[in-house]
Amino acid sequence: MSDAELAALRRGERSATWLAETASGYAVLGYHQKLPGYCLLIHRGDVEHLEELPAAERALFLDEVALLGRAVRAALAGEPGLRRLNYEILGNRWEHLHAHVFPRYDWEPEPYRSGPVWRYPDLQSDEHLAGPGTAALRERIALELQVLLTGGG
Repeated sequence: MSDAELAALRRGERSATWLAETASGYAVLGYHQKLPGYCLLIHRGDVEHLEELPAAERALFLDEVALLGRAVRAALAGEPGLRRLNYEILGNRWEHLHAHVFPRYDWEPEPYRSGPVWRYPDLQSDEHLAGPGTAALRERIALELQVLLTGGG
């Protein structure tokens, strides 16, 4: 993500990675799907750090990160080897508050299975770009998230 992409989201422009608008931000499928189902929640405000948010807004953002995780888990329920979800708030490359939701799988190579996903040498390789091959997964996550956001879960 970038500031330009956030500006587009704020204008209502929806890309092929779009999942949903939440009260605190925008849920999107990650551009790279080395680990299928990788998603982000991008805070809608102009804030870099979680602790800059007032308590209620911080709680809302974190609750919606958890909702995104529930949607990802539900959408991937039938996928072989789904092991767990990892959550990260970093901000090293893009200094805007956003959270990563990474599904982790039993089929991951042993050297990477138990460490941070950023250790993968090819995590952001073009061969893993989200696109037509990930459209069905994106739709499943978006549907699950809509159900949760409207109180159906």
